[in-house]
Amino acid sequence: MPHSNRFLAIIAGLTLAVSLTGCRSGKSASQGLPAQVTPGTTAPGNVNTPVDTQTPPLRVQALTAAEGDWTDVKMTVRLDLTAPKRFGASGRAEMKRGEWIFLSARMLGFEVAYVWIDTDSIHVVDKFHKRYVSEGIGRLMAGANVTLTNVQDLLIGRIFRAGSRQRPSVSDFDIDQSDSGLMLLPKESPAGFDYGFILSNDANTLAATAIAVGERYAANVSYADYAPTPAGLWPEAVAIDVVKGKNLGATIEWRTSSASWNQGLDRRWSLPKGYTRIDSSSLLKLISSF
Repeated sequence: MPHSNRFLAIIAGLTLAVSLTGCRSGKSASQGLPAQVTPGTTAPGNVNTPVDTQTPPLRVQALTAAEGDWTDVKMTVRLDLTAPKRFGASGRAEMKRGEWIFLSARMLGFEVAYVWIDTDSIHVVDKFHKRYVSEGIGRLMAGANVTLTNVQDLLIGRIFRAGSRQRPSVSDFDIDQSDSGLMLLPKESPAGFDYGFILSNDANTLAATAIAVGERYAANVSYADYAPTPAGLWPEAVAIDVVKGKNLGATIEWRTSSASWNQGLDRRWSLPKGYTRIDSSSLLKLISSF
């Protein structure tokens, strides 16, 4: 099972992310969830079998079988920056599957910033100071063929196969049991982009994802407080830690009870008039200015 040395960092990142999950949420990643897949979904084998008696392949199949299809969603969110500076804001999130992501932060009833991600670029707009950052997805991912569907899955607690929009299968991963949970490492990954997943010990839910983009940066994403939705189980607490020189930490609280699904949402990115573009290397400075 040959893997590059960077997978040692992936495994360490997964273990760290899982250990931090309980610190960031009042509930565990699986509290209140059954050991089997969500009612109304199907999975091979006896889905009523407790997790600790299921085989690893069956657990992975149950995980993906519990996912529901969706085309678009809109919901309120809570966005918090945890490093390098702490501040929080209410907000709104809109996503169209495989096409775009829109995250808006509001303070005192006014939109102060937003993030737009599509299949080509990511734009961070600071409306308070009238500045913005634009960066190509390809450059951020070191040229790896990572899809927007992969990015969305990263944010909503789903496993994925880098470069594909299709749901992954058991055969795409090497599976190992660890003390922290069931470890999934892809058998193939794009050059310069390594990643892995870990399932919770007591439920067929994703506990954490770790990625390493060459030597440029690494990120750990942990998930907790899964809630049932029309799109399957959705983590209401997501913590993101990025290491790129300085640490950047953020949390997203998805308010799934406010969600509207599959309403035909349509958005387009447009360059904000009268705004100053700054280099992406200034992004941390921009964030710290709030």
